Amino acid sequence: MLSVFWHFLVLGLYSFGGPAAHIGYFQRAFVEDKKWLTSSEFNQAVALCQFLPGPASSQLGMFIGYKKGHYLGALAAFVGFTLPSFALLTILAIMSSSLSDSSWLDAVIQAAKLLAVIVVADALWGMGKKNITSKTTFFVCLLTAIWVYFSVGLLGQILPILAAAAIGYALSFVKKGQNEATQLPTQLPKVKPNLVILSCFCILLVGMPFIANILLIANIFNIFYQAGSFVFGGGHVVLPLLQPMMDGLVEPDKFLTAYASAQLVPGPMFTMASYLGAAAYTTSPILGSFVATIAGGDSN
Repeated sequence: MLSVFWHFLVLGLYSFGGPAAHIGYFQRAFVEDKKWLTSSEFNQAVALCQFLPGPASSQLGMFIGYKKGHYLGALAAFVGFTLPSFALLTILAIMSSSLSDSSWLDAVIQAAKLLAVIVVADALWGMGKKNITSKTTFFVCLLTAIWVYFSVGLLGQILPILAAAAIGYALSFVKKGQNEATQLPTQLPKVKPNLVILSCFCILLVGMPFIANILLIANIFNIFYQAGSFVFGGGHVVLPLLQPMMDGLVEPDKFLTAYASAQLVPGPMFTMASYLGAAAYTTSPILGSFVATIAGGDSN
């Protein structure tokens, strides 16, 4: 498990650019270099993680960790990839008194995004060469790109995935010879339903709102647990839900600073929760940051 933790920790130190860039980093590191999983398995995992609520890149990392080392591997991947941004954003939140004017972050954020553009472009080119092997797949990819570009909300993600799956399923009866990119993987790990984990998830989802009105730290946990459980689309999409839930806990300017800071640091953007948790629980910022981060991650 140390190997899984170390590889994801290193990625967490330089993975700028958000979920799209993270997919590129993962594809290069674990498919091309280390060959922990095949291109087909990786593509199926990406599609599944986009379909689920919560942070897609963190879920993808946990899938890769599970593939390598089962539950401990998934935990090691999550902790390793999240730890750098968790630490940085917690420190920034504690030092927030000197960051009341966050305009200086804009130039740094834009510079970091340049790296992300290169990574995303390289990932698209590499994955495209392997997976777009016919006019049909090119046509499906083109239509999907156009739809995603002009659409917003849940349908912008779910509908093209379902449509592409339906087309692929229909074509599987027409074409007998399928290449690796179009056929379903045969080596995906068989995950047995874990009723204990599912029960804990449901109990926390239903029970935490009743405790949230009693304890502030429980309220912080509940806010980020609910956000991670119900929001599709990652860090940017969660903002409209999260901002009204944080009213009264953090000031609006600190909320915006948390968003800007999450784009500045490497790693998953959902660790914006680390900043907000520390800012909301001033009695013990580190505890607040830890609880918010775990709540956002555990919901997945």
